[in-house]
Amino acid sequence: MAGNNDDNQALEDYAQLVIPNSPSCILLPTEARNYDLKSSHFHMLPSFYCLPNEDPLAHIKEFYNVVSGLTLQGVSEASLRMRLFPYTLKDRAKGWLMTLAPGSLTTWGTVAKKFLDKFFSTQKTATLRGQIFNFKQDDGEPFNECWERFKGMLLQCPHHGRWSFEEKKMLKSHITFTRCWDLTLNTKIQEVASLEKKLDSVLNMVPKIAGCVPFATYQVIPFINAQLVRLILNSFKSK
Repeated sequence: MAGNNDDNQALEDYAQLVIPNSPSCILLPTEARNYDLKSSHFHMLPSFYCLPNEDPLAHIKEFYNVVSGLTLQGVSEASLRMRLFPYTLKDRAKGWLMTLAPGSLTTWGTVAKKFLDKFFSTQKTATLRGQIFNFKQDDGEPFNECWERFKGMLLQCPHHGRWSFEEKKMLKSHITFTRCWDLTLNTKIQEVASLEKKLDSVLNMVPKIAGCVPFATYQVIPFINAQLVRLILNSFKSK
């Protein structure tokens, strides 16, 4: 029986580099491989270098905008994204893509997820998620501006956890309630200030009463203070 050909190989043959048939980690469908790329396509594409000040999510969005404006020529948009995306990665980002297993990414969804999992750090996600969950309206901020700011934060971190319609409705109600409470509190402060002025007016009369009635001050002031507290409490309870 003839021996296996591998048994006849020299040791140095095992050290030879073997290049796989498809070295790219992105396995392109036939329609994407046949797409005719032009130099103008490459000039339009955004670039991502894996720098600290770069936003990977913004890069994906800009990439979407470019691809959506290209002529498909018998290829789906998802397949065209798979064909063009590697050309947007530079330096360290390009090096990362080359480390992935050949043919391991077979759809655009897996490509985008792999990219964001790598470059949209868990620390950044936690920071943005915390800002979303602890979101509040700034002092003096109009509600429409507050709502736009909140939606902008959601766009920065779309994977923060899905917010249902009811949760958004609750947030809107909470912000509105907070504004109403602030207005109510300001009204109460003004009412208390008015009561204090009335109290000062009454206290100014105490020396005159004390000159006519012995121990009048001792009897009147506690009565006035008790009345003031009662008026304030009743004022808050009435709202």
